Formats: sequence, structure tokens, C-alpha cells
Amino acid sequence: MATQAKSKAKSGSKAQAATKAKLAAEKKVPAAAAPAERRPAASSAFSGRRNKEAEKIRNLADNELDHRQRELSDQLFRLKFQLNMGQTESLKKIRGLRKDLARVKTIMRGRQLGLEPTGTANK
Repeated sequence: MATQAKSKAKSGSKAQAATKAKLAAEKKVPAAAAPAERRPAASSAFSGRRNKEAEKIRNLADNELDHRQRELSDQLFRLKFQLNMGQTESLKKIRGLRKDLARVKTIMRGRQLGLEPTGTANK
């Protein structure tokens, strides 16, 4: 009975593959190229949807980014310490700090690689 189920599963996947090939042939597009055409090509590693927080961080100068990274790391350390001591249960705050720290590190690394333009500090 298990072999019948396996053979039905294989025949089902063969039928799906045949249907995909048939649709690709009707479109006159190779089967391997069909999914790639749906996705727009990105111009750089940092293009795409940008949120407001990332835009604010991108506008900071390099020394301000370094200061922000140290500040976020320190806050995260304190919150983790409080969590382990049982003084707080603010998991959302910890998640937010980790994401902010990741944004800062990503932008700093992009600037090191020359993929990200340097920020202009408004003073």
C-alpha cells in the first residue's frame, strides 16, 4: 500500500511537471527562464523598499553611525541583562534594538564596500 502511495505521488509530480512544460511551451519561453522573468532585476544590493528608519540612519555621518552602533549595543546589553535577572519582560524592545543595530551595521558595511553613499549630517 505504501508503494501505491509513492507511485501516485510520483505520477502527480510528473503530471505537474508536464503541465508546467506545456505552459512554458505555449508561452514560447524555456521552462527554466519562466520564474526568473517575474522578478525585476535589482540594480544594486541595497535597492528596493526602504523604510523611514533606514532612511534616517542613511543620512547620518560615519562618526554618528559608529556612535549609534555603540549606543544600541550598550542598550541591548543592558536589556538582556535585565531580562536574565528577571527585572523586565520587554521582548519587543529587544527585538527592535536588534533590528536597529542590524540596520546600522548593514549601512556601515555597505559604505565600506562602496555600495552605499556616505551620509550627510544635518547640523
